[in-house]
Amino acid sequence: MSGLSITIPGQPYAQKRHRARVAGKGAKQWVSVYDHPDNVAFRDRAQLHFWEAIKGKPGVVQILHSEGPLRLGIAAFWQCPKSQERKREPRLLRYKTGRPDCDNCAKAIMDAGNGILWADDAQVVELEVSKFIAAQGDAPRTVVRIERLGENLAPEGQFFGEESK
Repeated sequence: MSGLSITIPGQPYAQKRHRARVAGKGAKQWVSVYDHPDNVAFRDRAQLHFWEAIKGKPGVVQILHSEGPLRLGIAAFWQCPKSQERKREPRLLRYKTGRPDCDNCAKAIMDAGNGILWADDAQVVELEVSKFIAAQGDAPRTVVRIERLGENLAPEGQFFGEESK
C-alpha cells in the first residue's frame, strides 16, 4: 500500500484538555470528567471526512485495521491573517511557529481516527507533524497521510544520526 491521503477543509484544530466538575451535593458529591465541546465538534467533522475517504475501498480499510505499525503525517495549514496580506507581493507559504503546539494537533487527528482509520492510535509508530500559514488566498486545511509499515526495521539502529553498532 502506498498510503492514503485525506484533506480536512477548515481551520486546523488542536485538542483541548478534558474538563472536570464537581457534581452532587453534600456527602454525595462526585467528580465528572467530560470532553471539551470543541473537541467533540472537530472529531465529528474529521471523522466525516475519514469515512468519505475510505468509502468504497475495503482493501484500504483491511490494511489499516490490521495490527501492524503505521506512519502518520499531518500537515496543518492555517489561513493567512488579514493583517499580513500584501497587495503587490502576496504572502507565500511559511512555517507557523506560534501556538497551538504540534502535539495537540496530532492528538486531535489521532483520536478522531480511532476505529475508522486504525484500530487504535497506539499503532502509530512514526509521526510527523508540520504547521504552516497558508499562502495568501489559499484555504485553511489539514492534510493527513497514513502509510502501513513493515514489521522489521531497515537499516537497524540508524535513528536521528545514530551509528549502527
